[in-house]
Amino acid sequence: MKKVLFLFLSAILLLSSCSRNPKEYRMPEFRTEKDATVEHISKPLEIMHPHRIYEYEDKIILIAYVGKGEDTFYLYDKATGNQIFSGIKFGNGPGEVNGGLYNVSFDSGVLSYSDIQVGERLSFNVSDFLSRGYEAISVEYFEVVPWTIAADMAGGKQFYFGDKTFLKKDSLVVPRIRMVDEKGDTYSYTEETIDDDAIRFFTYMQPYRATSPDGSKLAVASGRGAILETFSIESGIENIQTRYFIRPGIEIKDMSYSFTDAEVWGFGGLSATDKWVFSIIDLKHRCIDKSVQLIFNDIAKFDWSGKPLAIYHTPYQINCFCVDTEGDLVYAVTQDSEGCYYLSKISL
Repeated sequence: MKKVLFLFLSAILLLSSCSRNPKEYRMPEFRTEKDATVEHISKPLEIMHPHRIYEYEDKIILIAYVGKGEDTFYLYDKATGNQIFSGIKFGNGPGEVNGGLYNVSFDSGVLSYSDIQVGERLSFNVSDFLSRGYEAISVEYFEVVPWTIAADMAGGKQFYFGDKTFLKKDSLVVPRIRMVDEKGDTYSYTEETIDDDAIRFFTYMQPYRATSPDGSKLAVASGRGAILETFSIESGIENIQTRYFIRPGIEIKDMSYSFTDAEVWGFGGLSATDKWVFSIIDLKHRCIDKSVQLIFNDIAKFDWSGKPLAIYHTPYQINCFCVDTEGDLVYAVTQDSEGCYYLSKISL
């Protein structure tokens, strides 16, 4: 009898532990769902691809690709949407950027382009750049660890994100997150969210990142599917919570991947306040459905434990965004069904 009772209790414990599997995927359930108010504050923008947007005093900074030899840094009046200034050309000459366009950070009034191909960072204080021009630019060099795919600057710290290839089986340990603090001390985080090397590699080829304005927390979202990680970065890198919302729906073939029928777009960008994490998100459009004109129409709100709080719907595609410190106003580059880009203000 005791043996039967023991086996029965063991089975219950086993089932209970399985039900609490931390890698169980569950679609986010939001307590609040509403339509956001969108107001275009600019005329159609003549750009090819918007990368980043930041709120700066009474202005908006837009980082965008327009073409070879064209400016990448644009400054707009926040109230009127009128362009005030532009600079930093796309190219390979002095004071120009190429690979750095894809790793831009804005921290305490300083804008940085980090080129992870050559380990070069071009930076300037925006106020100084407006008054002194290219004399305000500084260039520094940093160590590039193999398989580094992204770099950020925040709170005086440097962040590097790694994604080791699945094609080369060697003993090299590639930290997923490497942080260099103000003293030059280096901290690494190596825990993986996905066990399959190939699925993991393509899932994190383009991770989305955001830090809290006070510099104490970091959020990382997967580029495929929807996995959200939050970290404390005050003294090292400590995982707060990992939330598995949508399993990456990709199939690996040879050296590439394709979408499965079930794959939806998931996360499309992150921004954060000290209290919340916000994401551009698409939970309804499948990646293989080419008939959909506008994707990533929504903004989701999470707390710093990754708990879903609210989702806000818009009629536009949101390409990049930033949230004000109160968390109720968003500045974004939106796109309409005709393909026109606008600077927009979104009230949540």
